[in-house]
Amino acid sequence: MPFSNPKKPSFTVNESEAKEQLLLPREAVGMPCRTQRLSWLDIAAVVVVSIAATVAVAVVWDKATAMFLGQTNQLVILGLTLSIMGLCTQRQVQKLTLLYEARFGASTLQNFDAILRNNYFAADMSWRPRFILLILLLLPLALGAAYKKFSGGSADLVIHGPDATFGITAAPG
Repeated sequence: MPFSNPKKPSFTVNESEAKEQLLLPREAVGMPCRTQRLSWLDIAAVVVVSIAATVAVAVVWDKATAMFLGQTNQLVILGLTLSIMGLCTQRQVQKLTLLYEARFGASTLQNFDAILRNNYFAADMSWRPRFILLILLLLPLALGAAYKKFSGGSADLVIHGPDATFGITAAPG
């Protein structure tokens, strides 16, 4: 009889005993604690972003470094630092977007799901998180295209030499 139904086990529940079991104090599973507002990962990201921003400013601002690197290497280092800063701030931006949505937005599950998945075109998502996600998508692309447009820049460096006059011929001596 392969097609016969096996007997289901039967049991009875006394409602009053069940309620008492739910109301009895239980052993604690863990120690309640407060979560940290800033984790070590967030602090490390801020440090790395600060270092990358300092390197980017030094590459562009300092004339001696700009002359030493040249235009091509300057742009390579600038692009690298922008990428590092974008990667490091991705987690914090997602947290802030979730907090913004929870406090000021419509707070639907579709919005939270789209933010957590970085899904720009999710169905039934309100315009606020969609706008934020699209800005965060377009900002690195625009910065990447904008810094590559810098061409023909110049840097001056004054070189101090001996007090001698030079003309068309070589230096005396």
